[in-house]
Amino acid sequence: MYDVARTLPDSNIVVRSSDTDVLIILIYHVHRITSTPKVWMDVGLSSSNTRRYINISLLASTLVHGVVDSLPGFHAFTGSDVTAAFMNKGKIRPFELLGRHQDHMATFSTLGESEIIPHHIFVNMEKFVCALYGKAHICIVWMM
Repeated sequence: MYDVARTLPDSNIVVRSSDTDVLIILIYHVHRITSTPKVWMDVGLSSSNTRRYINISLLASTLVHGVVDSLPGFHAFTGSDVTAAFMNKGKIRPFELLGRHQDHMATFSTLGESEIIPHHIFVNMEKFVCALYGKAHICIVWMM
């Protein structure tokens, strides 16, 4: 994508995909493409009248910088578009929780920086899960 932006600096970039993973990657990387007017995502189907364009540049600019930086780690932790990681929570409630807490944003923005998750990051991820289920006063998640 960076090569396309350099080759055609005054052109919009349109990515055709209905995959949430692609959306997250585009939002995360769009600020690195400075010479392109806009990055769009083409989603849906013309045959079912669900096709639309998402202005990724505008969407990324409206999100808090900490949220954008934490999106890849947050998306991986909460599950992909076909695998929900948290029962009965979906994506909206966890995303709202993420957006309200700088410490959660910082935690998820560090995921993937190393193969081993530092203890303090693991503890913060446990706090996120507890808060997600309305148990912010509990700090430990037991896995079986």
